[in-house]
Amino acid sequence: MAVPVGAAAGEFGIDHWWLHHRGPDGWVDRHTFTLTPQYPVDYVGGSHYVGTHPRSPFTRRAYAQRFDGRRHQILDGDEWTTVLPDGTRSSRTVHPRDLLRVLGEEFAILLDEDTAARLADRTAADSPSPR
Repeated sequence: MAVPVGAAAGEFGIDHWWLHHRGPDGWVDRHTFTLTPQYPVDYVGGSHYVGTHPRSPFTRRAYAQRFDGRRHQILDGDEWTTVLPDGTRSSRTVHPRDLLRVLGEEFAILLDEDTAARLADRTAADSPSPR
């Protein structure tokens, strides 16, 4: 799963850059950015919304992604999906008590014990299947 960067020329040189990944149906735009300087104020409003608004999916469940050359991993609530470069997908359910280990080992996200316990409790409460 190579991750090339593309660019588009504009009036003042390179105006936009794209980060792509190869999916089963071809190249997918993963992220677009410009070289325009960005400041903390440019991110505060959006970050506050996705981190606090009750309708934001990120306040209701764990969500993490990680790309590397071997796979794309997604954790959405208690569902952990791995997508290989050839498009093969596998999904499994993560038990709430295993979230700390999975986030640390597979996603390089380290949580303190208190945060991990709250996340596990929230995930167990939101899980449709009995734990």
